[in-house]
Amino acid sequence: MKFRRFSAFFLALLLAVLCVLPVGAVAEGCTQETNVTTILFTHDLHSHFLPQSTAEGGESGGYARLKTVIDGERAVNPDALLVDGGDFSIGSLIQTLYTTQAAELRTMGAMGYDAVTIGNHEFDHKGTGFAEMLNSAKAAQQAAVELLLVDARPLEDMDAYKERFGPVTPVLPMLLEANYAPADDNPDRAFIRSAMENYGVTDCVTLERGGVTYGLFGLMGVDSDECAPTSGFTRTDAAKAAKRCVETLKGEGAEIIVCLSHSGTGDSLASSEDEELHTGGAAGGERYLYRLQRPLLSESGQPDFLVGRQRTKAAAGLPPDPH
Repeated sequence: MKFRRFSAFFLALLLAVLCVLPVGAVAEGCTQETNVTTILFTHDLHSHFLPQSTAEGGESGGYARLKTVIDGERAVNPDALLVDGGDFSIGSLIQTLYTTQAAELRTMGAMGYDAVTIGNHEFDHKGTGFAEMLNSAKAAQQAAVELLLVDARPLEDMDAYKERFGPVTPVLPMLLEANYAPADDNPDRAFIRSAMENYGVTDCVTLERGGVTYGLFGLMGVDSDECAPTSGFTRTDAAKAAKRCVETLKGEGAEIIVCLSHSGTGDSLASSEDEELHTGGAAGGERYLYRLQRPLLSESGQPDFLVGRQRTKAAAGLPPDPH
């Protein structure tokens, strides 16, 4: 995305329905018990599996550190939701495995991610590259499930799997996208749509965690779309897609609705795509947008990787978190 005016940004919309609040502070007039729920989020991981050198001569980031933090958070909050806001690929030499091995999505599945959305860099190999990546991820998952379902499989079978796919990865994160699809005039439209259906890409989904029903959906922003000129995809209005998903998820019993949005931040709050989405009515008059809290920090006090935590502690009638 355009880092001069926009930073690649992930924002979750926590849309709490009035008086249906098993999490957060109870709104006036509601009688439900107050609980706390935790949402862990990352964005713009950019294939950074390995740590990077710091100016001080040390190291920062990398998936091993990320997994350590995730495990630590889930040890305290085992029902924590783990999501990503897109641009999980393209940024290190491991990106060369993007189309053939789907290293990023498969590793995110192994780390326990529940859901992710896509960013502009998922289309650096065009729409066909995105589709090839999805097919590679699904093929590795299906082969892993088959391998693990049969007791006492010969060691040769495991070796054959690893030679073709690498590490055994039976779990993949849900991939959500509500307003970005192959264009009608895209000559590869059928192939891309088939790959998305094969993987199970969907606009929104509900899942239950710790007695709470979450609704999640994904959106592609204007600036992100403009930064993927060779995607061969068409972007539809984000606010309309958000309203559609919110209504669907409410109908399925969602108590907390989370939007995974890969869109631009502006020079001011008013020009932020996510703020425009909210003020444009996508959240609705009875719901409130909560800003994600500060990133988790390393012992040095500096962000060690792009991971943050949101604990919902507010509900209808209370102001957004200022961070």
